[in-house]
Amino acid sequence: MEQQPLTASLLKQSLLFFAASIPAWLLAASAGADPALLVYRCAIAESASTETISGEEILARQPEKVRRALGKRGFSSPAALATSEVECQGFIQAIVVFEQPRQKTLELLAQTHRQMEFLPNLRNVRSVARHENESLDHHEIKIIFTKLEYRVRNHWSHEEWTMWWHLEPGYANDMASLDGYWRFYELADGGTVAIYASRIDVGPYLPASLQASLSRKKLEESLRHFRSWVNSGGSYRP
Repeated sequence: MEQQPLTASLLKQSLLFFAASIPAWLLAASAGADPALLVYRCAIAESASTETISGEEILARQPEKVRRALGKRGFSSPAALATSEVECQGFIQAIVVFEQPRQKTLELLAQTHRQMEFLPNLRNVRSVARHENESLDHHEIKIIFTKLEYRVRNHWSHEEWTMWWHLEPGYANDMASLDGYWRFYELADGGTVAIYASRIDVGPYLPASLQASLSRKKLEESLRHFRSWVNSGGSYRP
């Protein structure tokens, strides 16, 4: 029997088989090996439903050590999160407690072109394109004595209370890989619990052991700046 070509309809059916919870609007935007789809799947696979689980429940699941760190500084990394998805391994994960409501927290973090205001490691951020639920930014950073340039495509959904990002496919990125996500949960006091995960590989510019050490150090510094900036409503400057 002659093999039928893989049509768009069959591709969507295949994607639905592996990730039934992915919204139709994302499937419609997906074609081929879409990194946005992969990171979104990881966000869904590694965290509980943002509609049926409260922020208090997320916090209650954490070990005492994580809860103490959250009470002391408002974030903790690594958090007690795990995954059985092979594609989702390698993320450095954390939990952050924001004082802003969930809606405001997502609105602020979706202003991705403003990250240079509060992340000192960014040399420059330039907005390339921005739409209702998506943005594309050009980043410049300096690692040791090397300047790296790359483009990050960001996505967010108020229906799923999720934000996720990845390197722009087809662009000559100096990074080997960069992706991650936020998942937002409501707290009864009006605040927000956010699960954060990131995965970065700068390629040949740093040895793997040094890169892992710097990644964890920079993560804690970045989380502190993210939290201060959101809590201030976007006015914080380090």
